[in-house]
Amino acid sequence: MKNFHFGSHTDIGHVRKQNEDSMGYYETSNGYVFVVCDGMGGAAGGSTASRMAVNSIKTFFQHQYYPNPIEAISQAIQYANQQIFQAAQKAPGMQGMGTTCVLMLVRNDQVYYGHVGDSRLYRLNQGGISRVTKDHSFVQALVDQGVISDEEAETHPRRNELLRALGTQPVTEVEVSFSPIIPNKNDIFLLCTDGLNGLVHDKSIEGTLNSPIDVEHKAIKLVQMANNLGGYDNTTVQLIEFYNLPEKHKFNSGEQKSVLGGTLINNPPPTSDFSDTSSADDINAGFNDFSPEDISQGTSSDFIPSPEPETYPPTPKTPSPKGKGPHAKRDYDRDEDDEEDYQDSRGARKRRNRGSGFRLDIDSPIMQVLGRLVLVIVVFYGAQWLYKYAVKEGIINTGIVDKTKRLWQDGEETINNAKNKYNAAKKRIKDAQDFINSTQKSLNNTLLKLDSLRNKFNHITVQVTEKTKDLKKLAEEQGSKLEWILEVNGLKSADEIETKNIKKLIVPKENPKKVIDKLDDLKQKAQKTIAEESAKLKQ
Repeated sequence: MKNFHFGSHTDIGHVRKQNEDSMGYYETSNGYVFVVCDGMGGAAGGSTASRMAVNSIKTFFQHQYYPNPIEAISQAIQYANQQIFQAAQKAPGMQGMGTTCVLMLVRNDQVYYGHVGDSRLYRLNQGGISRVTKDHSFVQALVDQGVISDEEAETHPRRNELLRALGTQPVTEVEVSFSPIIPNKNDIFLLCTDGLNGLVHDKSIEGTLNSPIDVEHKAIKLVQMANNLGGYDNTTVQLIEFYNLPEKHKFNSGEQKSVLGGTLINNPPPTSDFSDTSSADDINAGFNDFSPEDISQGTSSDFIPSPEPETYPPTPKTPSPKGKGPHAKRDYDRDEDDEEDYQDSRGARKRRNRGSGFRLDIDSPIMQVLGRLVLVIVVFYGAQWLYKYAVKEGIINTGIVDKTKRLWQDGEETINNAKNKYNAAKKRIKDAQDFINSTQKSLNNTLLKLDSLRNKFNHITVQVTEKTKDLKKLAEEQGSKLEWILEVNGLKSADEIETKNIKKLIVPKENPKKVIDKLDDLKQKAQKTIAEESAKLKQ
C-alpha cells in the first residue's frame, strides 16, 4: 500500500536554451522507484544522456523482481552507465556525454538509495533537514580533506567539476545505502539537481518544506525560488512525503529477512507504471542498432535485460493438509500405525453396511443438514406452544409483555432519533471540512502568488563590469540607492561582488523593503486565516 504523497516539478530556468534534466517515477514489482538525472556534454548530449539513464533504470526494475534492493539499485545505475557509454561511442558527436543520477526506492515502507554525481537526496524529519547523499565533486573532496569549508564550497570557482558521472567511462563507481532508512510519519525526502541547491540555501529549502501547503505546491515553490535567484541552470525537484505509517516500524518489519542478500517471503505486488516524464522512443532515437554487452568481464551478478521476457518452469508446490478445523492437522500428521487403524475401522464399517442392507449414515452431510432443520422446527413451534400454555395458565402476564414491548419500541425510536441527529451533525462537520479545505487551497495559491511576486518590483538587471562595480555611481545613474542594491543582492559591501563571484546585479528602482514588507504582511494574514479556520473546525 502506498503510504506517501508525491509531487514534482522541473523548469528550464532563465539562462539555458534546453532542459537537460530528466526524471521518472514508477510503481514496479520491486517497489516505488524515483530517479532524477542532470545531463552534461552539450545541449543534445546532455538531454540524451539524462533521458537514457531514466529509461534504462525503468527497464531494469520492470524487467523482473530482485530480492536484494541494494544490489538492484547498484546494478540498475551501472546498467544505465553502460547504455549511455556504448551509445556515445557509436553516435558521432555524442562522445563525452554523461549525466548525474540520484535514485530512491521505497519497498515495504523502507527507503533505499544510490547516486552518482552531484544530484542530491535530502531528508526532512523532526530534527530538521539533512543531506543523505554526498556530492561526487571536486569541491566536496576539498571539504572532506579540510581544505575548504562548506560555505566556501558554495562559491568556489570549480564547484561544477564532477569526479563521477554516468556514461563517461565503461564502468562507474556507484554509491548506495548500506542499510534501509526507516521513515517516520510526515518525513519528506527531496531528490533534486544542483539547479536548486546551487542557488537556494539548505535552510531556505527546509523552510519551504515545512510550509503549510501540499507537496506538489512545495515542489513548484522550490523551483520558483531558484528562478527568482537567477535561474542560471535547469532545476528539477521530486518530493515524497510519508503518512499513515505503522506505529511500530521495526528494522526488519514486513517481508524482508536481510538487508544484504536476504529474500522476501511474500509474492511481489503487480507491476504497473506509476508515472514517467521520458519517452522510450525519444531516448532510444538514433540508437536502435545498439545491443547491450556485459558491464564488466567476470561479474556474474550484472544484469542485462533481454529483448523478450524469459519464461520459467512452474515451481512445484509443497503439499498442504486438506480440510479445515482442528482435525485437519491431526489427519495430516497421522503416523503409519494410526493410518492402519483408521483404514481398518473404515473397512469394518463398510462391511457392516453391506451386510445389513439399507442403512442411514448419520455422519453424511445431508443427514446433518436435515437434523439441524428438524431441530429448528421443533424449537420454533415448541416455543410458540410453551408461550400460549404459559399465558393461559397465568404463568406469564401479558400486560408486562406488552409494556416491555412498548418500552422496546420507545427505546428503538429514541435510538433512531439520536442516530438522525448524529448523521445531521456529521454532515455539518463534513460541509465545514469541505469549506475549510477549499479555503485553504485558495489561500495556498495566494501564498504561492505572493512568493512569486516578492522579487517582481520595478528593477533592472546589469552585467558586472569594472564600470558597474562602483555601486554608488551605478545607483545615481539608475535612480536607485546604494543600500537598495546591497539589500536585494544579499551583499554587505561592494567588495563581496568579487569574493562571491557575482556576474549580474539587480538594481531596484524603488525601495524593495516596502514591497517585501507589504507582501510579508499579506502572507501573515493569509496564514492567520488558515489557522483560525482550522481552530474552528477542531471546536
